[in-house]
Amino acid sequence: MKRLKATFSTNPCLKEYEMGKQIASAGNGLLWRVHEGYHRGRKESVSLFVFDKKALNQDKSVNKKVKEQLIDTMRRGAQQLQKLRHPSVLQLVFPVSESKDYIVFATEPIIASLANLLGNFNNLPHVSFAIKEYELDEMEVYIGIAQVCDALAFCHDNANLIHGNVTTSSILIAKDGSWKLSAFDFAVHVNYQEPTMGIEFPEYSVEQGAFNSVLRALKPDLDYLAPEYVISKTRECASDIYSLAQVIFACFNKGTPIFHNEDNSLTFQANIERISRFSESDFAHVPQPLQPLMKQMVGTHAGLRPLANSIPKHTAFNTTNILALRFITMLHEKDNPTKAKFMKNFATLLPSFPHRVLRQRVLPALINESKTHLMAPFVLPLILDISEKLSILEFETLVSPSLVPLYSVTDPIQIVYIFVKRLRLLLEKSPSNVVNTHVLPLLLNALGKIDNSLTCACLAEIPNVMNSIDFSVMKGKILPRVQKLIVGATRSDLCINALVCMGKLLPMMDKWIFEESVLSSLEAVKLRQPGVVMALIGVISEAIKDRHKYGLEMDVLATRILPFLSPLLVTPAINSKQFRSTMKLLREIVSFVEEEKMGKIKERETLEQEANSPPQTNNSTPISQTTRNDDNDLLQRMASKAQPLSSNNDDDDMFAELSSATHQQQQQQ
Repeated sequence: MKRLKATFSTNPCLKEYEMGKQIASAGNGLLWRVHEGYHRGRKESVSLFVFDKKALNQDKSVNKKVKEQLIDTMRRGAQQLQKLRHPSVLQLVFPVSESKDYIVFATEPIIASLANLLGNFNNLPHVSFAIKEYELDEMEVYIGIAQVCDALAFCHDNANLIHGNVTTSSILIAKDGSWKLSAFDFAVHVNYQEPTMGIEFPEYSVEQGAFNSVLRALKPDLDYLAPEYVISKTRECASDIYSLAQVIFACFNKGTPIFHNEDNSLTFQANIERISRFSESDFAHVPQPLQPLMKQMVGTHAGLRPLANSIPKHTAFNTTNILALRFITMLHEKDNPTKAKFMKNFATLLPSFPHRVLRQRVLPALINESKTHLMAPFVLPLILDISEKLSILEFETLVSPSLVPLYSVTDPIQIVYIFVKRLRLLLEKSPSNVVNTHVLPLLLNALGKIDNSLTCACLAEIPNVMNSIDFSVMKGKILPRVQKLIVGATRSDLCINALVCMGKLLPMMDKWIFEESVLSSLEAVKLRQPGVVMALIGVISEAIKDRHKYGLEMDVLATRILPFLSPLLVTPAINSKQFRSTMKLLREIVSFVEEEKMGKIKERETLEQEANSPPQTNNSTPISQTTRNDDNDLLQRMASKAQPLSSNNDDDDMFAELSSATHQQQQQQ
C-alpha cells in the first residue's frame, strides 16, 4: 500500500482519488486488485482497480514476452470498458491511467466479484467477514442473470461484440446489488474475426502450478468456454450463452461450473462429448424451473442456443417476485400513473423478499422515487415497511437522510399523515438531532390543526410513542396542545379523540400534572354529546383506578369530581347503558368519599371519648397489658406510702427520736 501511494505523482487516477483498503479481486485470473476509494475533492465513493506491473516484472519465473502479453491483455480489457455505456456493464468514472508500475482505473462502487462471493479468494489477502458469510439468494441469482443477459444483448445487438470470457470473475456485484459485466479482455467484433482465430490450450504440468495464475490470464477460462472455441476454432454470440450457463451452474454449485477441465484441451473435448448425453436431471443443482433452459444453453450446436434477450423472458424468470423486482429496477422508465398502480400492489409482496434484496435493490429505487412529491405518498409506506427490518445504523445511513426533506412537505397532506402513522419507527430509529429538529416539529404542527383528520391521527398515535418522547417535551409542548383541543374543540369527534388520548397518557402523569392538565380541562369541556360524556367518564374511571397517585382524595372527589360528574346524569341524549355507566362511577366515588369520611369521623369520635373518659382501670387500659401492669404495680406501691404527714406515725416517731437525741446532747454539754 505504501509503495502504491508513492505513485500518486505519476498516476493521474491516483492523483484524483484517495485509495483505501483492498476489498475484492476481479477480472481474468482475479489479477485486478479492487480497493475502496473516494474523490479527493467531491468525496464521492468509487472502486479503484489496480494491476501491479512492478510485481509482475519482478517475477523471474515468467519470461518477458509473457509479461508483455499479459499487460497488453489487461490494458485492452480495461480500455474496452471506456467504450461501452449500459446499466448492466461496469461503469468507469475515471479512464484507464498507466504509470511505470501500475494500471489503474476508477469505477462505480462494487462489493466484490461474483467469484469472491462464491468462495474464490485468489489475490485477496484479507477477506472481510461480509464476503465470507455472503450467501446468494435464489432470487438474487435470477435477477443478476437477467441483468447479465441485458448486458450481453447490448454487446451482441448494439456494440457488435462477443465478450469471449463470461465467468464468475468477469461479473461484479455493485453496491446496490446489481450485477455488472466487465473484463472484456478477449472481446472481439462480431463481423471482423480472423478465420483461424482459435485459442490453444496446452497442457499444464504440476511443476507449472506456481505460474498458472499468470499463464491462465492469457487465455479465456477453459471451464467456461464454449465447445466451438476449441473444436472448430470459431466463436459467436451464442458462445457467450454457453459460458453464461456455466455461470448459472456455478451459482448453485458453490462456485464450481459443470466441468473442471484442468486447463487441458483433451479433458475439455471429453467433457464436451458428455454434454450431448445430458438430461435435465444432470442439472440437479439448479432450480427445477431453470433446468430445461440450461439444457438448451449448453447445447453443442451454437445455433440452437437461446438469444441473450430471450432468456429473461423464459418462464423460469416470470415469477411474480422476479417480475416485480425487474419492474423496480426500471422505474425510471415508467410514467407516474403506472408506478403508482404498481406501488399499491407491491406492498403485499414485500414480506416474501430477502432482506438484502430489499435493502440493496428495492430501497434505493423507492428512495429515488420519493424525491418526487407526487410519488412520495405511494412509496413512503413501502420505504417505512422496509425500514422496520433495518437496524438503527442502517436506517440512519440509508433512509433517514432522504426523509429529512420530506418532513416539511405539507402538499400533498398524505405525506404528513403517513409520517404521523409511523411515529414510533421514526422516533426509535432516527438520530436525536433529526427527532428534535424535524420529527417532533412535524407532530406539533399536525396537532395544531383543529378539526382536522390529521389531528385525530396524531391523537391516536401519541399514546403509542409517549415513552419514546422526552418527558419535558410531553409535559411542556404536547400535553398543553392536547388540553387545548379538549377545551376548544367544536366537533365532538375531535374532542372525543383528545379525551381518549389524555386518558391513555395518564400513566406518565403525577398528581400535579393531573390536576393542572387533566382535571381543569375536563371541567372546562362544553360539549355534551353522548360520546363526549362517555369519554369524560372514561378518563375519570382510569384515574380512579389509581386515585392516590393522581391526588384524588376525599376532598377532591367531593368538591370537584362529584359536582362535575353529577350534571352528566341529565344529559338528554345518553342511552340506558351510558346512564348506568355514569351512575356506577358516581356510586363508586360516593363509596370512596363515604368510606374515607366515616373513617375520619370514627377516629375523631374515638379520640374525643378517650379525652373525656375517667382514669382507666388496670383491666381496661388500652396500652400494652404487660407494660402497663408493671407500671401500675409500681405506682400502687408508691401511693401506699404517700400518706399525709399528719397521719404518718412512722414519720412522727422519727421526728420524736430526732428531737430526743438533740435534747440529750444539749444536757451533756
